[in-house]
Amino acid sequence: MSLIQHLKENKEKILQKWFEEILKTYPPETTQHLKKNNNPFANPIGHTLGESIFNIFEGILEERSPDELISDVDQIIKVRAVQDIKPSEAVNPVLLLKSIVRTEFEKIKNTAENREHYAVIDKIDHLILLSLDLYMESREKINEIKLSEYNRQYYRLIQRGNQGQNN
Repeated sequence: MSLIQHLKENKEKILQKWFEEILKTYPPETTQHLKKNNNPFANPIGHTLGESIFNIFEGILEERSPDELISDVDQIIKVRAVQDIKPSEAVNPVLLLKSIVRTEFEKIKNTAENREHYAVIDKIDHLILLSLDLYMESREKINEIKLSEYNRQYYRLIQRGNQGQNN
């Protein structure tokens, strides 16, 4: 059996495992909330994560290029970018998939499938690198917003000071 075929046949189990591994990166109280509510309005983070990992995994199964999966990777990275975590922790969800795929590969390991295995792993590695870039872009945007807000508040303060001197 090929790796792709094995992944397709075990898709639901793999997606569930991936989601659970991602949830382990959050505090326990957050994990409970993310796990139990699928409503996109009551649980936008859990919904976004679930939808994005499904689309990424589906894209890998359909052998799409990493560049075609970038919008879903971007969704995960944006969720992680607003958290106070290191870049390596932000891209961890993609690394978790790599580990899960490797475990699945070991279940069907044979020499004829090695090339396919490495092709899938290479795509996941590429997604990891793209994830880090997206994370940094998102962090930069957040810092630009913070700076803009700081400048706006500073300008208001100066205006108030000038009004006080004129009275």
